[in-house]
Amino acid sequence: MANHKKQKNIYTTFWLNVVFLLLAFAFVKGSVLNQQGYSWVYGMLKGNMKTIKQYPNLTLPQRSEAKMGGSYSYYKYIADNTPKNAVIYIPARDAFFPKGQQSMFTGEPYNKMWAIRFLYPRKVVVPQEMGHSIYSRKLTHIAIVNGVGLEMLSYSVSPNFRIGVLPINNKEILKQTK
Repeated sequence: MANHKKQKNIYTTFWLNVVFLLLAFAFVKGSVLNQQGYSWVYGMLKGNMKTIKQYPNLTLPQRSEAKMGGSYSYYKYIADNTPKNAVIYIPARDAFFPKGQQSMFTGEPYNKMWAIRFLYPRKVVVPQEMGHSIYSRKLTHIAIVNGVGLEMLSYSVSPNFRIGVLPINNKEILKQTK
């Protein structure tokens, strides 16, 4: 009889564990996996794995460039051509993706968090922060995208200059050329 009770307790414990496991799964699926942030992370990881499998012999920077194209190359160029203590103005979405034109950019290069990912430890200022952020008064560089940003410089630049990063004033240019 004691053996029968012990066996019954084992089955009861097993089924309780199954029920709690199903409840936990339902909770995780309902409250965590359906959230946008987790969907984004899952999509990003899935895309990263696809790129890794597609280009197994590339270095991380080469894979990033293969996956993100012009956006990665542009931010790598900015990082390579500005000091680590730079405060960089990044233009709005319309500069990166002009209406009716094809763009070399992908993703959200106009998004501050997206830009910081590539430019850290540099500070990034976006249009919404101009006049409101302490860093908007300490700009050192302007990211030029499709000619947007040239109007913020204190010196003249050829209107043919379409993409790059320039110091905010020509004193910085003189320092860099010496």
